[in-house]
Amino acid sequence: MSRNQPAYKDTQVFDWEVEPHDERPSAFSQTTGYSLLSGYHVEPVRESHRRQRSIAPALVAAGLVVALGSAAMVGFVRFLHS
Repeated sequence: MSRNQPAYKDTQVFDWEVEPHDERPSAFSQTTGYSLLSGYHVEPVRESHRRQRSIAPALVAAGLVVALGSAAMVGFVRFLHS
């Protein structure tokens, strides 16, 4: 290459005026509204909602599991002894 020639062809240089409108970056186009559905926009959980949760439902569920498991074991032992 000589010093007078640029390192690129004129056909390889694109600027904003020659860029087709549909191929321009989406930051400059109108939004479609799907960004709210993408999962990146999530409402933060407020601390007041976290504090209001009680442990009662977890205790009821754990008690129910223990009670059903105990009843099943008693029934299985009676089945084996008969």
